[in-house]
Amino acid sequence: MKEAKKAFHEQVAENLIEQLKKGVAPWQKPWKPGDLLTILPMNPTSGKRYRGINSLNLMGRAYTDPRWLTYKQAVSLGAQVRKGEKSTLVQYWKFTEEHIKKDDSGNPVLNSEGKPIKEQVRLERPRVFYAAVFNAEQVDNLPELDIKAPDWDPLERAEQILQASNAVIRHGEADNAFYRPSTDSIHLPHKHQFPTPDRYYATALHELGHWTGHESRLSRDLSHPFGSEGYGREELRAEIASMLLSGELGIGHDPGQHVAYVNSWIKALQEDPTEIFRAAADAEKIQDYVLALSQQQEIGQKIAQEVNAQEVIKMDQIKQNTATYLQNLSPDLATIASHNIKLLNDLTQDMPNKDQDAIILVADALKFLRGGGIDNLEFEEIAEGKLGFRIPADWNGQIQVQGNAIQTDENGIESVVSAHSQNTEPQFWGVYMQRDNQTFQWVKDCESKQEAQDLTNLLVLIDVAAEKNEHEKAAKLAHIHENRIRNDPNTTDVSILGAKTEQNDENAREYLIVPYTEKDLAKAAGARWDKTARAWYVGSEADIQTLQRWLPENVANQQEPAIDPHVEFAELLRANSCLVDGNHPVMDGSKHRIKVIGDKSGEKSGFYVAHLDGHPAGYFKNNRTGIETRWKAKGYSLTDEQKAELIAHAAIKQQNRKAEQHAQQIKVADALQELLAIAPVAGPDHPYLLDKHARPGDLRIVPQNVHDLPTDSIIKIGQNWQEVRLLREENPDSIVLTAGDLLLAVQDIHGQIWSAQTIQPSGAKLFAAGSKKENNFHVAGNAGQGLDAAINKLPAIVIAEGYATADTLSQGLNYPVIAAFDSGNLPTVAQDLHHKYPHKPIVIAGDDDYHLESTLGKNPGKEKALEAASLVDGVAVFPVFAPGERDSKKLNDFNDLANKSALGIEAVKRQVGSVVEKVSQLAKQDSLLKLQVPIEPKQREIKQKRALVK
Repeated sequence: MKEAKKAFHEQVAENLIEQLKKGVAPWQKPWKPGDLLTILPMNPTSGKRYRGINSLNLMGRAYTDPRWLTYKQAVSLGAQVRKGEKSTLVQYWKFTEEHIKKDDSGNPVLNSEGKPIKEQVRLERPRVFYAAVFNAEQVDNLPELDIKAPDWDPLERAEQILQASNAVIRHGEADNAFYRPSTDSIHLPHKHQFPTPDRYYATALHELGHWTGHESRLSRDLSHPFGSEGYGREELRAEIASMLLSGELGIGHDPGQHVAYVNSWIKALQEDPTEIFRAAADAEKIQDYVLALSQQQEIGQKIAQEVNAQEVIKMDQIKQNTATYLQNLSPDLATIASHNIKLLNDLTQDMPNKDQDAIILVADALKFLRGGGIDNLEFEEIAEGKLGFRIPADWNGQIQVQGNAIQTDENGIESVVSAHSQNTEPQFWGVYMQRDNQTFQWVKDCESKQEAQDLTNLLVLIDVAAEKNEHEKAAKLAHIHENRIRNDPNTTDVSILGAKTEQNDENAREYLIVPYTEKDLAKAAGARWDKTARAWYVGSEADIQTLQRWLPENVANQQEPAIDPHVEFAELLRANSCLVDGNHPVMDGSKHRIKVIGDKSGEKSGFYVAHLDGHPAGYFKNNRTGIETRWKAKGYSLTDEQKAELIAHAAIKQQNRKAEQHAQQIKVADALQELLAIAPVAGPDHPYLLDKHARPGDLRIVPQNVHDLPTDSIIKIGQNWQEVRLLREENPDSIVLTAGDLLLAVQDIHGQIWSAQTIQPSGAKLFAAGSKKENNFHVAGNAGQGLDAAINKLPAIVIAEGYATADTLSQGLNYPVIAAFDSGNLPTVAQDLHHKYPHKPIVIAGDDDYHLESTLGKNPGKEKALEAASLVDGVAVFPVFAPGERDSKKLNDFNDLANKSALGIEAVKRQVGSVVEKVSQLAKQDSLLKLQVPIEPKQREIKQKRALVK
């Protein structure tokens, strides 16, 4: 039986594999400047060179003449293919086809001359065609090859390309050449270390090929470590591109440095013959990109004056549009907008003209982008033209500056890491912009912290200038103005200085030991009372000299009582199976929870209240055993001095604990962001999603391993619960997750990720150990847009507890819904969102935990939802089921209503949708009244009451 003919891609791949084994593949052959090999395969009739896989296929044939043509083309030139010569196939694709244009009746449309009009129609499925071509050495009577000297000096053009790229090229740091993706820089030996100048430029252009792979350029995958298959694939692309560039410029080609990759190339082509097609196509893109650099520079120089003139016209047009915009606003809103313009001018007046122009032009483009007036690419090009780097089109306005350092692992692989995580001084500062998917994209490295801060200030002003909501813009501008005053050490604004002391992180407070009898003296000297810590501290306008006497180091040690009340109460707690650590016991008269022996992760079954006032006393209950104890100190009272000293030391201890906790939360957040960046996207077939009829949205899946995470990551991944338990025992300071669990990003109102919730197939939910859940949330149904973009489009902010419930509501309402994770987090999340979006009404879609009323005597879902609604002047709504369903099926949330009730998703739409419509209408009326009624006497203020919907 005759063997089936192999496909074209298999034939090409097999041929190149054999050449690779022999070391004679096209990109393995060295050549010097002026060699015939430097001329790439071309068609003498069209004058065009063959590209991609066709170029490699033809170069792989045993001919030195670069000319290739079809039989008919040879005849047209008066030449003849010799009898018996075998052709070589080339492949080309047809993406469009010429058709005769027809009208609605199917008749041909004619032009003025009465001939049918033809149009190009894009084919639904591109077609592949093949042509048989012959090399000039296979053809008789073909004119001799005429090799013309290039119109350029090859080395000068190579240097021009390097200069036009603006790539960071560092010389002399090592004896080898490489591109470092982490710093986006090329590293080369000094030019004099190369045998010849053309060898230097060939090497530099090879590394420039790798440089094009950065995400801000051609965006190839450069994350693979040295020696991996992925690294070999990238090297294949760069080597083929290097050969093409050398041929185009005529500077020679030296492949000797890359023989180590041959085996990986062979393996890649054997496993997937089409890999060489993709590599050749990518190599052509690299060559086109690099050659375009010098062309762009030439064109740029010619049109620079035209661009400047256009920008002047554009600036005038923006000013005219602003004036028209102000005229069309209501008087109140026009006043706010005018104030915003003035404040923005004040903030930018000391900046260079170049930066002022950049703010106006980039912000204007950002407005058009967000309004759909221009596409992503056009915006990014405008930003790059004015700033020198591209702003991601889905930037949500958040910016992060991080001090970085270069870390080298045991394999010699270098990577950029946070200097803080390595406890070292930063070598440079990276500026990152957050995208709508909550990931941060690097945009620029700065040599100094001040340079990074200046760039951040510029970007913040661009975001503000692009804000269309004048109220939101006013809030942002006020925040920038306040921060500038705070950061100015010469400011005389007392109120801002006071705010600086209060807000400059409570961790910076300096506590005092002030006896009760001396509190008035301390207060007169500027001491202030911390209501939370119940202790005195140095205020913003304090007389430090007078307060010296009450500093802890200056207070003479008082004679201790027989037993310190802290020690005595701590012993009581230990005797009742409590795990006393950290700040415990906190004896401030407030309620506190504490872990007891037998508690699982996250549980705190112990409860106590203790105080130091008068005669120290307290109360403790172990909710696991039911044992409760009332305590009084052993027969003595503390003096005012002893009490003040204990309180001050407790406040300092708590302050230090908070600082440690915050540092740990930042460390955990950094690790989780790295995990979310590499975690695979969740599919709809996850058991929990199927059970809850929930969409995967932007959820992720815990990956199978940590191979793609930094080697020093605190993330560990187990395959099952036994492996997870063992990993937790062996790595108590690590975050241990189970492969395959759902992964939800937990963010704050600024888009910063602070934690991640995992959901097992069974529905069990956990938060990453050491992370911050409080005040944070997840946005269900957000479709990749930023928080501001999502909220501004909503008629009202709807907040639910868990993800599944929030997603059900999102499906029913057809817009994003906030998941606060549990009832205890509802009030703080609602308050934060209300503070940031005061113009948006808030609806709390609560759980009705009626089944807990009989066992615990309370309904936490309902109680917390009502509390949250009252704190933000919002509305609480709870699911209403069909008669008898709630008790028989133990249904309590809107997910149950949609999926387990006979009423279904339509009931969700009706019950919640009607409430949203009511509160949004009330909010609109309220807004109109506020615009119409002067804000004068308080009694004329109009308040809209929102009814509780049960």
